[in-house]
Amino acid sequence: MKLYKQYGFFVVDIWSMGVIIIELFENDPPFDPDSEIRALHMIFQAFGTPSKEMWEEIVHLRHYSEVFPKWKPRSWKEVAKHAPDVAVDLLKRMFLYNPQDRITCRDAMQHSYFDTEHGPDLRTPDPNEPPLPPKFLSPKHMFVPRSDADDNHIIRSHDADSSNNE
Repeated sequence: MKLYKQYGFFVVDIWSMGVIIIELFENDPPFDPDSEIRALHMIFQAFGTPSKEMWEEIVHLRHYSEVFPKWKPRSWKEVAKHAPDVAVDLLKRMFLYNPQDRITCRDAMQHSYFDTEHGPDLRTPDPNEPPLPPKFLSPKHMFVPRSDADDNHIIRSHDADSSNNE
């Protein structure tokens, strides 16, 4: 909670989004701790033990200790072995210890990972099979101006209830 108060929730959520991205690629959470201290150890084992030189404020965090084991970072192919190189580039920017050095939400959405499709085309080539949903669109396609008219076709539960009472 202290990080949210000091840096704002966006920089902390960038870290969380990185965790989710790894989980999507690996089909397994990268960190599955049973306590806060175990979570720190798992993170340090993956990304190396942070130092005051990396992030001065780390010494003020509740569980920080000068006597933490000094782990060296693992390679990204160990941390996210199924992630393409362009995704690893994004992840490296999301997992910086100092929240002020982390990629911003806006810059993350503009990252080249979201510019193109990645991986094999999973659509079935069999014309007798129903097609799979379209692949994820780039964030640039998601932000389309809306109008109130877009909501006219939505039936809200209170609208449906009131029409039944007439």
